[in-house]
Amino acid sequence: FLDNPIGRANATYLLELQRAVSDALGVQLLYTTGLFDTTALAEFPLVIRLRNDADLRAGLKYISVEEHLRPGLPQQAPAGEGESVHSEITATRMFKRPSPQEA
Repeated sequence: FLDNPIGRANATYLLELQRAVSDALGVQLLYTTGLFDTTALAEFPLVIRLRNDADLRAGLKYISVEEHLRPGLPQQAPAGEGESVHSEITATRMFKRPSPQEA
């Protein structure tokens, strides 16, 4: 999970390098950024805009999908044909910072 890696590293060759390293390590990257750099975003097969929302009555905060800018992912080839495409999430990890009262 890279938090806003496009901020300073938005050159195409830097994004390609990040993705090549992650492919070699078998890691799927999830980029988050507040930038709308169309040149950098063009490097990705799937771009989804998210929006912070809240239910004030219930005191809940959540993220919702705003729009799919580039909804295309490569089609998965049948088993044994061509290059494999990773198409499932096998693990997740979430870190929640403690509130100032808990610290």
